[in-house]
Amino acid sequence: MKLMQFLKDGETRLGIILENGIVDVAASGADMPKNMAEAIALGDKLIPILTPLAENPPKLIPESEAVFLPPRLRPRENSLHRSQLQTAHSRV
Repeated sequence: MKLMQFLKDGETRLGIILENGIVDVAASGADMPKNMAEAIALGDKLIPILTPLAENPPKLIPESEAVFLPPRLRPRENSLHRSQLQTAHSRV
């Protein structure tokens, strides 16, 4: 299962990339994750939630109509990447 984020009506949305298009996860129900951060927060619960959508997708959005976004827009402040940058910078 390939997950992605895309822009729809000015909002960041979580999508599942399928052969025929993209499933808008948030449009599938109010209790669905709306973006990658919410999806990651679900941890092990995510795959059982998204599998039915991938196997029996509702309306698909053509890839050509989607504006792809980076996987995560706002990394956590305490992320390893940020600390690595600070360490590297202090060595210079």
